[in-house]
Parts: sequence; C-alpha cells; structure tokens
Amino acid sequence: MQPVPIYDKDGVAVAWYEETMIDIIYDLAGHRIAFIIGFFIFDFRGTQRGQIQSRNFCDADGSPVGFVEGAIGGPPKPELRAAPVPPAQFDSDSHFPPLTTSVAASLKQTWSTKTWAMFLPPND
Repeated sequence: MQPVPIYDKDGVAVAWYEETMIDIIYDLAGHRIAFIIGFFIFDFRGTQRGQIQSRNFCDADGSPVGFVEGAIGGPPKPELRAAPVPPAQFDSDSHFPPLTTSVAASLKQTWSTKTWAMFLPPND
C-alpha cells in the first residue's frame, strides 16, 4: 500500500504512514522513524513511543499527536492542509530492534501537548 500523510493537530502533514505486514512511519523525506506492532508504536531503538487507535497516533498517555484521514474518535480534527509530494523513494531496510512494551492507555478526547517531533524525534 502507498504511504499516506500523517497530520498533526493543525492539519499539517508531519510524516508518512504505510500499512504493511509491519506498519512503518516515515519522516517527510522518506526515512523510517517508527514501526507498529499490534497497536504499539516503536522507534528504531526499540522504545515504545505510544500507540495507534482508530487511525490516531497517540502518545503514551493516549493523547493524539497525529492522525491519518479516516481517523475516528479523539479530539475534533482540523481542516487538512495540502500534503507535500511523497518522496520518490522510501527507506526499505528490514532491521527491527528488540522491543519492550507497556500497557496501552485509552484514547483521549484532547490533543497531546507534545509536538510530532517530540513524539517521534528523527533517528540519530
């Protein structure tokens, strides 16, 4: 499936989301920054960053930080701004780190105080 834009609380595209056997989150340049196992979101250090709930990308407390079109529940969604042109190529490295998980929080009705960059910082 082709990656789709992830939008923040202001309706600005902040990343790309690709639904595959293991869902991948890319930065706007097409670099892998996170992946999803079940509904848990992990960075590529193996740290659990949050969860995805009804197409809302939530922090560890269950507060949405981003969403894709078709997301339901959570806070009211903003008007979407035009998404950038997708990169010509997305990273395809298949390495995944060991994981640790915690209990998932329920979806909140308010936006997270974290920005997308705080939620999923660029890989070092």
